[in-house]
Amino acid sequence: MTRISSLEDLKRLKAIVEPRFKVREDRDFTKIKTAPEINIRVCQGSGCTASGSEQITKTLEECIKANRLEKRVKIIITGCHGLCEMGPIIIINPGDTLYTRVKPEDVEEIVERHLLNGEIVERLVYHNPVSGKPIPAYSEISFYLGQERRVLHNNGFIDPWSIDEYIARDGYQALAKALTQMKPDEVIDEVRKSGLRGRGGAGFPTATKWGFVRSAPSEEKYVICNGDEGDPGAYMNRSVLEGNPHSIIEGMAIGAYAIGNVHQGYAYVRAEYPLAIETLSHAIAQAREYGLLGKNTMGTNFEFSIDIFPGAGAFVCGEETGLLISIEGKRG
Repeated sequence: MTRISSLEDLKRLKAIVEPRFKVREDRDFTKIKTAPEINIRVCQGSGCTASGSEQITKTLEECIKANRLEKRVKIIITGCHGLCEMGPIIIINPGDTLYTRVKPEDVEEIVERHLLNGEIVERLVYHNPVSGKPIPAYSEISFYLGQERRVLHNNGFIDPWSIDEYIARDGYQALAKALTQMKPDEVIDEVRKSGLRGRGGAGFPTATKWGFVRSAPSEEKYVICNGDEGDPGAYMNRSVLEGNPHSIIEGMAIGAYAIGNVHQGYAYVRAEYPLAIETLSHAIAQAREYGLLGKNTMGTNFEFSIDIFPGAGAFVCGEETGLLISIEGKRG
């Protein structure tokens, strides 16, 4: 079992795990026939799962085994890419080739033509909705070209079930820096300089909110993650919880340290998000095992734990006071 006691421990683990991303970042399709390793990323966010991506994964495993490619081809489960209407989605590297609306009966053709013969299955790639031109490369799709992903930059790239992969993408380094190199007021000041705001209609500055709670006269305080997301058709929170849950844990821990007198956090996630609850539960258990939650976090005297509170789905509980009342066991 890996226990993280310092920033140096994080960096050592990152150095061990980071090389596995080399294949995922390789966009050169010409290498596909001779590459010693091929990565297939299968989206298993809620959207793609509802469209059958779990069966795609199972069929891929069977076809890879039947063609004796187990040592060369690795399947990676990822969170949502954001292109849910085109799911199930898979991405193959080297080459960065995106296949959309994949069905189990398409898998054998993908394995034979793409993996064995180095041919792109053009009928399954993304096509420009205006020109109809096929665009095989994930990185060249117009939907993504105008985006600068900050919160979601790891979604669709890392395995959300692996804490090692999150750490290899600089995960928990911000928490380590806060705990070992900064005072709580300095953390709040850094958040203020960043301009970070809430994603609700008010756009309330995060540093101001943290500052209010820090200055409040109380011996016991709490950090709450609002993962209820009551707005119809809004899935931002769900996408992060499913695809990059450790970022939620790290953010809550940093907030707890900055506020002070916080030893307990709650992630309020609506019960209609079973995958988000499962993914976050697994991530919390991993963080505890690695010494990134609980007593003496990273070898310091900081102590913080997180529990998940499943919401019953009431729209009003997406509002903070309704949410808090619900956590207290009252009617939201």
